[in-house]
Amino acid sequence: MKNKKLNLFLVFMLCGCQTPYYHYISRNTGESITGKSVVVLEKGGSVTNSRLANLLKNTLSNYNAKTITMTEATEKIANNKLKKVDYVATIDIQKDHWQTQKTVPIWGKTGISSINTTTTGNSRTNLYGSHNSTTSYNPYGFNTYGTFDAYANTNSYSNSTTNINYDYGITGYQNVIVDNYMSCVNTSIRKLSLKNNIKFENLPVIHESSLCIKDMASDDDLILYAQDVYNKNILLTDNTARYKCTTNGYVGICIIK
Repeated sequence: MKNKKLNLFLVFMLCGCQTPYYHYISRNTGESITGKSVVVLEKGGSVTNSRLANLLKNTLSNYNAKTITMTEATEKIANNKLKKVDYVATIDIQKDHWQTQKTVPIWGKTGISSINTTTTGNSRTNLYGSHNSTTSYNPYGFNTYGTFDAYANTNSYSNSTTNINYDYGITGYQNVIVDNYMSCVNTSIRKLSLKNNIKFENLPVIHESSLCIKDMASDDDLILYAQDVYNKNILLTDNTARYKCTTNGYVGICIIK
């Protein structure tokens, strides 16, 4: 398994997986756990860890493994009812946050495409006039003399509106900080060795799997989705799949995409 063993979390970081999809990957040696004794380790005493341990216990029981939690194993050992353990299994939630720089374009005015000027105007002329006349009479008739005065007043105005239409495009680039998130449920099954002083992390791995989303996800959602995905997949068979997952708060449903 050392040659096949993958850093599954690194795989998800490099794949470019984007929300809203969950990505599942499983790697195995092909070793069967049917009829074998498997102890599921419980990391800490939180409700979340207890739910995870029971989820993995119930999943492995579907493969006819004799599966118990570490709490149950401790009681059996104390009562001398547990003689042998073949495998130990772990399941945990991993959440990571990191920042990266991203170069993004700056959008702005790059030039003038057109200039439109509209002019409106009006003109008004007022005419004024006056007439004066004088008539004189004589034995032969009459004479009339007069004057006529006239003048005009013109008022005019105009209004101009200019509209400038700009061209838009990329005017430059800038670096921004991007927050990245990863939420995973990780499962591991290791073969128990009777060698003295062997560390847990050095036990031979027969199964590793992860269900991850490149986003923040709640513990409750991750547990519900992992339960549905585990039911849809043969846990101890190599597999990769992408899921669209939703929940009503009680049941998680993941549809393969």
